[in-house]
Amino acid sequence: MRRDVKRYEKAIRDAYIELCAKKGHDHVKVSDIIKEADISRSTFYAHYEDIRQLEKEMAETFVKRAMDIHDTQFELQEESLYKSILNVFTVFCENAAYIHAVGHTFLFEACTRRLVEELNRTCHIISDSKQRKQVQVMIATMITDSALYLVEHREADKRSYAETITYFIIHGLQGVREHHA
Repeated sequence: MRRDVKRYEKAIRDAYIELCAKKGHDHVKVSDIIKEADISRSTFYAHYEDIRQLEKEMAETFVKRAMDIHDTQFELQEESLYKSILNVFTVFCENAAYIHAVGHTFLFEACTRRLVEELNRTCHIISDSKQRKQVQVMIATMITDSALYLVEHREADKRSYAETITYFIIHGLQGVREHHA
């Protein structure tokens, strides 16, 4: 039974992404999804109240997965922050079709907000709150811009690019820490 639930949810999500890519997410209707997914109307409504709930759950799942930040204490565990940033890049690459289908703006704004929250813990060593916010936004923007680059480009060695950007972010934070220590 549970396997069918997961299969139907995947079919609905896949159909939604496909239709968003074809028509734009503002033009997708439940009737389009049930036709594309080859399911009944009652099956769709057994899983989702309406199309807005589907959209919201998909976006929340994406952001949660992208922002699966490890327990980061920068002074002690730079490796955790490194893994967290690489995780963002990996999720963006794996979900390129979804990002293209629904548009970048919402996802990147949500991820940037989440990264700034996390970086607040990492950058607490900067006593000037305005300067701390600037560093946080700069790093979050670098991460989201790099994630967008990875989504948009089809080069073979995305992992190497992600690791290089992550290296620069980590070492930039080390410089900030040393400057404010």
